[in-house]
Amino acid sequence: ANGSLGGMFRGCDQLVDCDLSQFRTQNAVGMPYMFAGCSALQELNVISFDTMTASVMNNMFDGCSSLPTLNLTSFQLVRATTVANMFKDCSSLTTVDFPEVINSHSLNDMSGMFDGCEALTDVVLDSFDTMNVTTYNNMFKNCKALPSMNLNSFVTNVSAKTFTSMFEGCESLTSIDITSFDVPLATSFASMFKNCTKLTTIAYPASLKNTTGTSQNLSNMFEG
Repeated sequence: ANGSLGGMFRGCDQLVDCDLSQFRTQNAVGMPYMFAGCSALQELNVISFDTMTASVMNNMFDGCSSLPTLNLTSFQLVRATTVANMFKDCSSLTTVDFPEVINSHSLNDMSGMFDGCEALTDVVLDSFDTMNVTTYNNMFKNCKALPSMNLNSFVTNVSAKTFTSMFEGCESLTSIDITSFDVPLATSFASMFKNCTKLTTIAYPASLKNTTGTSQNLSNMFEG
């Protein structure tokens, strides 16, 4: 397939099973909203997808509310700049499998990536290169079943700006370590841990502990 695959199956709300294992995507420049609104989809095979040339992947599975698992081990994000809302409101999704090594150095926007993944119990992001990401707003918002997350290799750099509502509504989360976050120029942590009602321990980076800047929005950071 050449060009963009954006919105290819968008709104196919009666689609239950989709096998694209023979589909060739090596020339696709984008896949935004490709399966958005496929609310009945329970089986999706994209194991052969070549995403090396795709620059936009936002909202790719947005609203796939019946999908229980996803195998994305063939995905590489060499040119991708955004995965914003990629799995938004995939409310039945329990696990997502990513490659052990993933080239994602071009990413700058991961906002809302798992927003509304209420059934998600495990997510491993060790393979992601997040050094150029600037926006993390709503990334794990309302991941209500997620008991823990390993972000030790989830390194942010000084370009990271906004973390608004990043973990808001993570009701099952009991502790979190974000010491790998380098955030001296961040402008917003508003509602970052809002309604994390079981959270008892947070390990902070020095760059957040020592911040006194008036330009940073810390409103409602721990509300609830």
